[in-house]
Amino acid sequence: MKYNIRTSCEGLIIIHPSKILKICRPNSIEGTKSLGAPVIINVDHICLVSFNREGNPCYFLSNGFEVAINLPIDVVSKAFENAKCKKDSEFVSEPIEH
Repeated sequence: MKYNIRTSCEGLIIIHPSKILKICRPNSIEGTKSLGAPVIINVDHICLVSFNREGNPCYFLSNGFEVAINLPIDVVSKAFENAKCKKDSEFVSEPIEH
């Protein structure tokens, strides 16, 4: 089975594109959505792991972007912790039902 979210020993979080709900800067008119390629986030750029206004687990980045993910918060948090510790890991989880 494919991974949904991976971490690397370089401190990166790699998210399968099908698990990304949206990538946007909340205060901008235009949002961004990545299609077809994994989304790679350097863990050092994440300032907060929490829920966004729609109630989805989200990485809030220091540059003002938020990355909403269709995975349970415990998987999103564990991936963050493993990336901070520079651990290679893979998580396969069912998406959240809305």
